[in-house]
Amino acid sequence: MRPFLRAAFGLAAALVIPRIDVPDALVRVLAAASFLVYLATRLLVLVEPGCRAYLAAHRFGLREAIGEAMFASLWLLFAVLSWSDIVPLSLGLGVGLTCGFLVVHTLALIFGEAAALARPPAAPRPRMRRWLRAGGLAIEESVLFAVMAACAGARADLLAGPWTLSDALTLPLFSAALLLFAYVPIRRAASAAQDTPERIRDVVAIHFGALWLFALTGYEPAR
Repeated sequence: MRPFLRAAFGLAAALVIPRIDVPDALVRVLAAASFLVYLATRLLVLVEPGCRAYLAAHRFGLREAIGEAMFASLWLLFAVLSWSDIVPLSLGLGVGLTCGFLVVHTLALIFGEAAALARPPAAPRPRMRRWLRAGGLAIEESVLFAVMAACAGARADLLAGPWTLSDALTLPLFSAALLLFAYVPIRRAASAAQDTPERIRDVVAIHFGALWLFALTGYEPAR
């Protein structure tokens, strides 16, 4: 996607997404669906030949694999908790599920990429690459929605008491940290499917700008 289109998505999300009144039932469905799309995208990246070439040039170390697995585990926990009023889950079971997935995901990344990169080169599959690009964009916007929701909660707490401009400017720092933590593994998978991969730092900077714009402009929740 062109850089100016990426900027447009980020700015539009900053102004439009927080104003949407999303029912709890839809949040549950979106949380589960976005997590499944992430897993499918991550798996197919290991299958598509052109993506494997990108991964070979941008290898993951153990630290990066653990970081992505932590992100995926927290996403799984969020998806599970969103269904907690329908599917009862104890705290111990939830923590055990998250920790177990962390280990499995880390090992799957390490051994899965090693096995994929050991396969002989092959011709790219354009149709699969288009699906991977669409899946990557859907995942990005899901994460952006989540960090903006966190920013919205922090902004509501801020406005409940006395505040200053410096408070508003530092408001998105926690959400920005979450975005940075989540965005690098997401963009690595999505960039692998792009014909001209974007630099991750440029895309992150654009979304950071969207967060700060949202923090300054605010919104009134839809009724």
